[in-house]
Amino acid sequence: MIVVGCIAGGCILLAILGFLLVKYIAPELVLTLNGSDEYVEVFADYTDKGANAYYGAPMTPHIPVDVIKEGNVDTKHPGEYVIEYKSQYKKFTASVRRKVVVVDTMAPVITCDLSELTLCYGQRYEAACSAYDNYDGDISGQIQQTLTDDALILSVTDSSGNEAKRVIPVKYKEDDEPPTITLIGEKDFFVDLSEGYIEPGFQAKDNCDGDITSKVKVTGLPVSGKTGVYTVTYTVSDAAGNQAEAVRTVMVFSKLPDSSREEAPTAPTVYLTFDDGPCGYTAELLDILKEYNVKATFFVTDQFSSYRHLIGRAHNEGHAIAIHTLTHDFSIYRSTAAYFEDLYAMQEIVKEQTGGYTDLVRFPGGSSNTVSARYCEGIMTTLTRMVEEQGYHYFDWNVASNDTGTTDPDVIYQNVTSGIAGKTHAVVLMHDLKPASIATIERIIQYARANGYRFDSLCATTPPVHHPVNN
Repeated sequence: MIVVGCIAGGCILLAILGFLLVKYIAPELVLTLNGSDEYVEVFADYTDKGANAYYGAPMTPHIPVDVIKEGNVDTKHPGEYVIEYKSQYKKFTASVRRKVVVVDTMAPVITCDLSELTLCYGQRYEAACSAYDNYDGDISGQIQQTLTDDALILSVTDSSGNEAKRVIPVKYKEDDEPPTITLIGEKDFFVDLSEGYIEPGFQAKDNCDGDITSKVKVTGLPVSGKTGVYTVTYTVSDAAGNQAEAVRTVMVFSKLPDSSREEAPTAPTVYLTFDDGPCGYTAELLDILKEYNVKATFFVTDQFSSYRHLIGRAHNEGHAIAIHTLTHDFSIYRSTAAYFEDLYAMQEIVKEQTGGYTDLVRFPGGSSNTVSARYCEGIMTTLTRMVEEQGYHYFDWNVASNDTGTTDPDVIYQNVTSGIAGKTHAVVLMHDLKPASIATIERIIQYARANGYRFDSLCATTPPVHHPVNN
């Protein structure tokens, strides 16, 4: 039994010795990682630590063995990458793997100039902010905006799930500020009737509601096919009921056709012109002119509207009808719109009484007047050009009767007869509302004819008599 035990003990001893021989003396191929699995931030530099391999045993010399690496890490793109290392020595092979995870842990950055915000109750608001992410780049379009009772919350999440948030304090106020209406194009302008009116456009903005152009109501638009001065009104209200209004003056005119007669007079001619009527004395004047078969020019007004019918009579008796002014109020010189509003209104009265428009005008005070400068600097320079552009012919005078400065018929007679002397075309300024002029007109006619003058009415081909424009 003892022998057997010893034999058995020897076997165990041999087994232990065999194990130790294999473990510490028997060679093998060993491949080990340098370091371990890694996490790397996106776009960071990555250096592979590699692996080492040798052939041998702990108790024997080691023989270095080459290591082959397969796989790469792309730090430009988040994800999980595997690098495999392999070695081979004689009939021995070995492989190990390293896992490298490229991660994006940086949150985006929200940039906004707002530190606080004041809004109207009920106002919609969207902040003009931007967001940039280190991986995704510009993600401004992904910003979510939430308006609460006390803050505007901006948040954005990148493709890796990193979230950025910014809170802007908000204070609320009542909206007591009206909107603004901006007219596109000129505030006052002319439109040729043949071309028709095309709305130049407008914009409306409100401090709380933003762009409210679509809510603007437009009234007073020109009537198709009708001349006149139109006041186009633009109105709009914001959500709080605050209102705004803008006005544009549109002057629709019909350019008058060129008027002419076969030939202009060559003999010395007197053109009697009468301003400021018709009035209570005009009928008497017409009777005298009819008796002598003299044709004159009446620069009419509507100061005495009950005598409008005399415009028609004068026209029917062959006299020229011309426009002086509707009201003879010099405030018509405050703007081109005011002047033409007055002119067009008088033009309609002329058409009503004569059946047609006239192309003759005389400015109140004449084109040389300076009273207009009290209302608008330089307006006469503009008006003299504009009336001609619309087909009108304006006339001043080169003989002044001065019947507004005297009530003596003899003085008026002397002023006119001396004034026409030596002139081929004498345009005489008189007023049919001055009794003294009516009292002396017969003598003036007799004198002129006795001295070789003929009488005629003004027309488009009459040599123009224009004063120097002083404003």
